[in-house]
Amino acid sequence: LPISEEKIEVTSTFMTVKIPDLLERNGMKAPADPVEAYLAVNRDLRRKSEERLHEIGRVSAPHFLFEGAFVQQPDTAVGSRFAERRHYFYAGKPIDEQTHLGTDLASVKLAPVVAAARGRVLWAGDLGIYGNAVVLDHGLGLETLYAHLTDTAVAPGQVVERGATLGRSGQTGLAGGDHLHYSTMIHGRHVDPVEWWDPKWFRDRIAPQLATAPAAQGRSDEPSDPEPAAATSASPGCANGTAANANVVPSAADAAGGTTTSGAAPAGGAKPAAP
Repeated sequence: LPISEEKIEVTSTFMTVKIPDLLERNGMKAPADPVEAYLAVNRDLRRKSEERLHEIGRVSAPHFLFEGAFVQQPDTAVGSRFAERRHYFYAGKPIDEQTHLGTDLASVKLAPVVAAARGRVLWAGDLGIYGNAVVLDHGLGLETLYAHLTDTAVAPGQVVERGATLGRSGQTGLAGGDHLHYSTMIHGRHVDPVEWWDPKWFRDRIAPQLATAPAAQGRSDEPSDPEPAAATSASPGCANGTAANANVVPSAADAAGGTTTSGAAPAGGAKPAAP
């Protein structure tokens, strides 16, 4: 499928209120020029946030913790999609480009955000451009990210069932309106979430692996790493993330056979404002 593109006009209010706050929260010096300050967030803090996700992704249970396809958030419309190319403008002039590494889901303000599948909480707290966020481990390096939350209702180490409330939607981090930024990752690498919502894709690509996985054999939900990096709440803006741990074999990528475009069609809708 062709990659979609989106033009985003960054407002003066966003530049003068949101950006300085994000820089301060993440221990970064704010440049005097507003465009340079924005780029420090949209480029540098974005990179540091992704590095932190890679670090968090090093911890994973040695078996799948879930059964069945993942579920899209209830009563949500899909806004910006995975791999969408974003073009940022300020005062009518282009200032940056980035790739959207997730799917934006919108419903009502402060909507309950629920777990897409059974998993173990790896992270609950501030995560750079993602604001208040929760990261769940589903085993074998498969994780989901729930970002821009107003608040969180879970703690690292907690095992949650599919549909359990993780927090409420919001606009923390680099967000200009209330919505959920949802990502699916394998060892901290983003993949298309739509595939994992698709029952047929899941049945054809994942279910056969689940049938032979050790999850049903009474295995513990504890991760393979006895010292979860995500159990701390160090500032992601200052964290020196490392490459994801590749020592968990087989991984969810092996189970999925790589990523493909499933062609599933979740509900469409208006895009929430999300620089």
